[in-house]
Amino acid sequence: MPIGQSRSSVAALEHFARLRMTLGGAVEEQLHSSIQALEKRDIKLANAVIEKDMMIDQLEQELREAAVELLGSVWLPKPHIPEILSTLSVSKTLERIGDLSKNVSKRTLVISGEDAGDMVTTVARLGKRALSQLSDVLDGYRERDVKLAASVWNSDSQLDEMFNSIFQEIAEYIVSDKSHITAGLHLAFVAKNYERVGDHTTNIAEQLQYSLTGEYPEAKRPKGDDTSSSILGRDDD
Repeated sequence: MPIGQSRSSVAALEHFARLRMTLGGAVEEQLHSSIQALEKRDIKLANAVIEKDMMIDQLEQELREAAVELLGSVWLPKPHIPEILSTLSVSKTLERIGDLSKNVSKRTLVISGEDAGDMVTTVARLGKRALSQLSDVLDGYRERDVKLAASVWNSDSQLDEMFNSIFQEIAEYIVSDKSHITAGLHLAFVAKNYERVGDHTTNIAEQLQYSLTGEYPEAKRPKGDDTSSSILGRDDD
């Protein structure tokens, strides 16, 4: 044990690390469940995702409080400071991903009553891509892998391009038949939510690099989303 670091301080750092992993795992499960609920038109699962959001909020608050307490400790070793500072940002980002999963499930309750055909499967595919990015960046945090962070950061433009293509498909789906309007509009918001998850995972990747190196990426963030934000606006709380 390093000089000046007590057993209680080590326990506090370990508790902080466990909270971060618990929050990350819970949000990853929420996103996965939102995709399953959409794909299977599972109303029960969609409601479970909505109800679980309060637990995500509570975990995020506990993690933030633990981070603030650690930063106020006189014994905190300096090498831990960038990691804890980045976690303050990451915890809020994860909470927002939880909100997006909740909002997807709210829209799933409407979509489940519509004949959306193959469009649901198409949008769910975008969600799975966003989930893959989230899983990778959380693995990067667990493994302290800066290369994995860079890989997630560089892949965001690919998810954006996928979103652009699917958004166009949804527009054509709506135009093809007036009876598709309700499902199509909700699916458009769901797709945008999954694209936003990709943005948030990129933010986490940047924070991971900062926590490991003390520096943020120097290059401009790659983006491939050419849809206007004014079309759909924001759907995260």
